[in-house]
Amino acid sequence: PEYQDRFITFSGDVISGEILTEEFEITTEYGKLKVAVDDLEEIHVDRETDTVRQIVHFANGDILTGLVEPPRMEMRTAGGELISMNYDQLSRVLFGRPVAKTEETQ
Repeated sequence: PEYQDRFITFSGDVISGEILTEEFEITTEYGKLKVAVDDLEEIHVDRETDTVRQIVHFANGDILTGLVEPPRMEMRTAGGELISMNYDQLSRVLFGRPVAKTEETQ
């Protein structure tokens, strides 16, 4: 694939593949918002406050802070392995990042 999603754990491990969740619900102090996965660029898990929250970066540049549901995401790796992780295991989730390709030398 030309683009892959990525889980980045607190230990720095990067897991690449395709996130299987198609829609997320973000609960903010103003209400709830449903968002399609294609509208997201990144979810950053913020633990610097008393309450764990997520900072959601949208593809259009907007940023929203709140709690993201579902609390567990599944990803299928290129090798077909199913990975399931909670936000408390992750520092960031990156959506649709370009895959580096090596060019053939002639």
